[in-house]
Amino acid sequence: MSHASTSKPRLIIVVTGANSGVGFGICKRLLFQLSRPDIPDADPQPLLVHDDDTGSHAPSPYIGAKELTLVMACRSEQRAAAARTELLTALDRELARRERASDASVSYARAFRAALRIDYAHVDLTSVSSIFSFCDSLSQDYPYLTHLVLNAGMASFIGVNWPLCAYQILAEGYHALYRPRFKLQSPSPLTRDGLGAVWCANVFSSYILATRLRPLLRDAPYSDARVLWMSSIEADRKICPENLMENYQLLNTRVSYEISKYQTCLIAPAMERRERERRVKERVVKPRAEIRHIIVHPGVTSSNIFAVIGWVLLRAMELAFWLARIAGSPHHVLSAWNGAVSTVHIALTNLSNVPFPKTPVMFGSRCDRLGREYVGVEEVDDWERSQNAGELLVDKCEWMYDNFCEKLEQEQERGANGHANGHDNGNGKADEHADVKQVV
Repeated sequence: MSHASTSKPRLIIVVTGANSGVGFGICKRLLFQLSRPDIPDADPQPLLVHDDDTGSHAPSPYIGAKELTLVMACRSEQRAAAARTELLTALDRELARRERASDASVSYARAFRAALRIDYAHVDLTSVSSIFSFCDSLSQDYPYLTHLVLNAGMASFIGVNWPLCAYQILAEGYHALYRPRFKLQSPSPLTRDGLGAVWCANVFSSYILATRLRPLLRDAPYSDARVLWMSSIEADRKICPENLMENYQLLNTRVSYEISKYQTCLIAPAMERRERERRVKERVVKPRAEIRHIIVHPGVTSSNIFAVIGWVLLRAMELAFWLARIAGSPHHVLSAWNGAVSTVHIALTNLSNVPFPKTPVMFGSRCDRLGREYVGVEEVDDWERSQNAGELLVDKCEWMYDNFCEKLEQEQERGANGHANGHDNGNGKADEHADVKQVV
């Protein structure tokens, strides 16, 4: 297969939660893939073909893109810096391995490595002001974004209900290990902004990022810009309340993580639909990138999100996952590298090759018994009954976002007036000791 040699515009990709787990796996996989001229992960996947597929597929629009800026958005800058070093070391080792093997991609990879830029930036997804500051700094530092990977999230796991664990495994086999009911979670606390912490980190923060960074995405020098919403194979309608807008901030539930991931599956299609409508209404003269909102999930990996159970039990969990894979589960991909395949494929493939049915779907990471990874697809659970809730959730997010924007403007005005009059409370911040009340 021949590939274009003309260099394409620089890719600028933001990955949240990039310093560990699946986020780190996504970053590493992006580097390894884009350092090859053929981008293997962009090739069509066997399970993702059109009904009338003729075997002729459009090449990735990013073939020939030798320049990449990867922005690692993390809560800890120290861990982000360490992860950046680890990524560069891993890439250098991979290039040395290719040289020893006389790999044909070596010269291309060296050019890619020379032009590579890996930045990291602080963002706390439970703080609206932190998210705003992060978005504003991106707008100042970069001319556009080609990809936004909304990977980061949080869970309030506190342990395992072992009797229920044993019962569910005996009753359901390996199915119990990818939709477990035995994980114990504490109720979600309130953030300083008065929002449910798990909901803010997993849902509202993603809405803010996708909304506030839209101008940068529209300016991408490609035909489309992609927003990838990380959901979970545990996104199951059955565990949600009948009225999805009741307790939508997930404060009084012991399954806040799973419900937040189901909300993601509802919000992303609503954002996609509204983006299409907005694009038609804007009728811009200047060509703009089409912004796509697509749901992905990593399958089941051994992530530090389970660290609460301790080192010994974490190793036991990994063994159980491996046995589930041997038993035939395609969802237990185990490693962050394997878990990243769905995200990287959707990020880099030509979307004309990917079937998007009328019912929204998630593109998930899978592997066979030997650990060979591939991409599968699952319909969003019970979409027909729940799609209206997605629209209502976006309406609620939009209302909250507008209120926080107005609040920020007022605070900035008060700050400017205060400094002009020579007044300061000593830290330039609002009273942090005031009682926190839920924003509804």
